[in-house]
Amino acid sequence: MLGAVSIGLEDLSAALGQALDVETKAFQFVLDKVLVGVKWAGNLAGFYGNNPSESKEKTTLDFQLVNICMDISIILQSFSKNLHDMKNV
Repeated sequence: MLGAVSIGLEDLSAALGQALDVETKAFQFVLDKVLVGVKWAGNLAGFYGNNPSESKEKTTLDFQLVNICMDISIILQSFSKNLHDMKNV
Protein backbone atom coordinates (compact mmCIF):
# COMPACT_ATOMS: atom_id res chain seq x y z
CA MET A 1 0.00 0.00 0.00
CA LEU A 2 1.27 3.44 -0.93
CA GLY A 3 1.36 5.96 1.90
CA ALA A 4 2.97 9.04 0.39
CA VAL A 5 4.02 10.56 -2.91
CA SER A 6 7.10 12.78 -3.12
CA ILE A 7 7.14 15.20 -6.00
CA GLY A 8 10.30 16.71 -7.44
CA LEU A 9 8.95 20.12 -8.39
CA GLU A 10 11.85 20.92 -10.70
CA ASP A 11 11.60 17.42 -12.18
CA LEU A 12 7.90 17.98 -12.86
CA SER A 13 8.65 21.31 -14.52
CA ALA A 14 11.30 19.64 -16.70
CA ALA A 15 8.82 16.93 -17.68
CA LEU A 16 6.51 19.71 -18.85
CA GLY A 17 9.30 21.17 -20.99
CA GLN A 18 9.69 24.16 -18.64
CA ALA A 19 12.82 23.16 -16.74
CA LEU A 20 13.15 24.90 -13.38
CA ASP A 21 10.15 27.16 -14.03
CA VAL A 22 7.65 26.29 -11.32
CA GLU A 23 5.70 29.55 -11.57
CA THR A 24 3.85 29.01 -14.87
CA LYS A 25 0.11 28.45 -15.10
CA ALA A 26 0.70 25.12 -16.88
CA PHE A 27 2.94 23.91 -14.05
CA GLN A 28 0.47 24.98 -11.38
CA PHE A 29 -2.40 23.31 -13.26
CA VAL A 30 -0.56 19.97 -13.41
CA LEU A 31 0.65 20.24 -9.80
CA ASP A 32 -2.90 20.92 -8.62
CA LYS A 33 -4.11 17.82 -10.50
CA VAL A 34 -1.36 15.70 -8.91
CA LEU A 35 -2.16 16.98 -5.41
CA VAL A 36 -5.89 16.32 -5.87
CA GLY A 37 -5.13 12.79 -7.06
CA VAL A 38 -2.80 12.07 -4.15
CA LYS A 39 -5.34 13.37 -1.65
CA TRP A 40 -8.19 11.47 -3.35
CA ALA A 41 -6.17 8.24 -3.01
CA GLY A 42 -5.78 8.90 0.71
CA ASN A 43 -2.03 9.46 0.56
CA LEU A 44 0.26 12.18 1.85
CA ALA A 45 1.93 14.54 -0.60
CA GLY A 46 5.53 15.58 -0.19
CA PHE A 47 8.04 17.53 -2.22
CA TYR A 48 11.78 17.82 -2.59
CA GLY A 49 13.08 21.26 -1.68
CA ASN A 50 16.51 22.63 -2.45
CA ASN A 51 16.89 24.72 0.69
CA PRO A 52 14.95 25.63 3.84
CA SER A 53 13.78 29.08 2.70
CA GLU A 54 12.47 27.83 -0.65
CA SER A 55 10.81 24.92 1.10
CA LYS A 56 9.13 27.22 3.63
CA GLU A 57 7.52 29.16 0.76
CA LYS A 58 6.10 25.97 -0.73
CA THR A 59 4.67 24.65 2.52
CA THR A 60 1.71 26.96 1.95
CA LEU A 61 0.68 24.52 -0.79
CA ASP A 62 -1.20 21.34 0.02
CA PHE A 63 1.85 19.28 1.07
CA GLN A 64 2.24 17.34 4.29
CA LEU A 65 5.91 16.33 3.88
CA VAL A 66 9.11 17.99 2.75
CA ASN A 67 12.52 16.52 1.96
CA ILE A 68 15.21 19.18 1.80
CA CYS A 69 18.06 18.08 -0.40
CA MET A 70 20.02 19.17 -3.42
CA ASP A 71 20.56 16.94 -6.42
CA ILE A 72 23.73 18.87 -7.12
CA SER A 73 25.26 17.64 -3.87
CA ILE A 74 24.77 14.05 -5.01
CA ILE A 75 26.39 14.85 -8.35
CA LEU A 76 29.31 16.63 -6.67
CA GLN A 77 29.89 13.66 -4.36
CA SER A 78 30.04 11.40 -7.38
CA PHE A 79 32.49 13.70 -9.19
CA SER A 80 34.64 13.92 -6.08
CA LYS A 81 34.80 10.14 -5.77
CA ASN A 82 35.59 9.75 -9.48
CA LEU A 83 38.40 12.30 -9.25
CA HIS A 84 39.79 10.59 -6.20
CA ASP A 85 39.69 7.21 -7.98
CA MET A 86 41.40 8.71 -11.04
CA LYS A 87 44.27 10.02 -8.91
CA ASN A 88 44.87 6.50 -7.66
CA VAL A 89 45.17 5.04 -11.15
